[in-house]
Amino acid sequence: MSKQQTVISAWLFLILCAAAPYSMAEEIQEHPYELMICDYVKFGLYKVDKSGKVIWEHHPEGRVWDFVITKDNHLVFPIITKPFEVRCIDFEKKQQWSWSYRKDYREIINWSSPEIVDTGIRA
Repeated sequence: MSKQQTVISAWLFLILCAAAPYSMAEEIQEHPYELMICDYVKFGLYKVDKSGKVIWEHHPEGRVWDFVITKDNHLVFPIITKPFEVRCIDFEKKQQWSWSYRKDYREIINWSSPEIVDTGIRA
């Protein structure tokens, strides 16, 4: 292979390597699943479509840190409010039920430092 052919081959290789991510990005237009996300910084719940766009969000008063989606398409999540509670809402943000658990259970909270909230109940 001549020096000129080597240089041309190297340039073609570099051009193909640079173009490969763009051609691959065009092939992947959407993710296979929608996602539900719990944001631990802003304490919000988000539903993201297959293209990555936020299509639903909920920012309840208090601090939400987890969730479960039920078979009937409701969200159940614990939230730290004045009574600690578990709430169930639909995707129209209508509350279906809530349960205040602080009087019955202790909760370990880990924000800036671990703390046990004692409700007075002893085992």
